[in-house]
Amino acid sequence: MGAGLAGGSGDLWPCDDGCCDVIVSIIAASIIRKPGVALAAEVLAAAVQILLGSPAGLLLLLTGLVQGAGAEAVFAATGWRNYRLPVLMAAGAGAAVFSFAYTWVRFDYGALEPAILVVMFTLRLASGALLGGLLGHLIVQALYKTGTLAGLGIDRDRQAPLD
Repeated sequence: MGAGLAGGSGDLWPCDDGCCDVIVSIIAASIIRKPGVALAAEVLAAAVQILLGSPAGLLLLLTGLVQGAGAEAVFAATGWRNYRLPVLMAAGAGAAVFSFAYTWVRFDYGALEPAILVVMFTLRLASGALLGGLLGHLIVQALYKTGTLAGLGIDRDRQAPLD
């Protein structure tokens, strides 16, 4: 299958180059709820992966920047005020779209068959929305129930009276 469904390395996973790590931006933004958090979280996650010895090396910083920008764009579109599940899933999908555009150039996706590109894009989008947005939401909800997020943005928003 080669680079077709792999994002470059030959595996069947649609984004093994680190592009499905978008859950970090979703979790961080959902908890802290401030502009720039999704972007910073993805870059920080990329830096940690580099420090842990990722063979992708410093290129992961660019990947993190691209993914974080995709998620951040969705949160920015809501004025950083909406962190409900549909927005989190859209942020995961946004990160996936930005990541797909980046890896299109990086791995020369234009040379691939259109049908393969459709499958790749669909898998990338589903991964971002489900593994980033939905799973990120479930993790944040579980953390919130433990009380460990007291005093953070998510807690303040839930404690605030509705307008």
